[in-house]
Amino acid sequence: MKDNLIRKISRSHNSGFTLFELLTVLAIFAIIATLVVPQFLNMRKNAALRILEVNQRVLQNIIVEYNIFDRTPQETADGDTVTGGIRVLLRDAMQDSLERVVNPFSKCENIISTSQAQSSDSAAIVIQAGTSQTMQQAINSIHFQTQRLWPLSSTSESYKRKFVGAIIIRICSDGYLIYAYPAYEEVHNIIEVPYSQLTP
Repeated sequence: MKDNLIRKISRSHNSGFTLFELLTVLAIFAIIATLVVPQFLNMRKNAALRILEVNQRVLQNIIVEYNIFDRTPQETADGDTVTGGIRVLLRDAMQDSLERVVNPFSKCENIISTSQAQSSDSAAIVIQAGTSQTMQQAINSIHFQTQRLWPLSSTSESYKRKFVGAIIIRICSDGYLIYAYPAYEEVHNIIEVPYSQLTP
């Protein structure tokens, strides 16, 4: 009777998981993680890209609707002088629109011009960098790395990281380039809006 009780107690102490069983379970979890985590990250990135592409279309529609190309760079609709010219006029038109854009990462809705870039987070930035440059020259500069599209042309790492998730509207001599900046040092989905598409 006493011997049977001792056997039962010793058997109950040995009923835990073996090292092999624990390692097997951990290996299964590791395999599942390697399959699921990349898919989750891809889903998150694809969702952000879709939001950015919608933002681009919204801003493109505002450009076409506002029809700013025939305004002189230093005058508003009322003829008042404005610092920043078309860049500021376009930014103001986008801010005043009922349509909204949002940065999918920071959730910021600000639309700014380059003069505000150091102090503000943003969903979109209007830049007027080298208005003598055509849209095609700006696009070609990406491939040849002679003058990369802003903010990639910036030497400041904090500048490049600050605008991840923003839409860049670049004013060129013959139209607008609208492109997304979805990740550090990555330009996505360049849309061209030539002035010839805009009717007075």
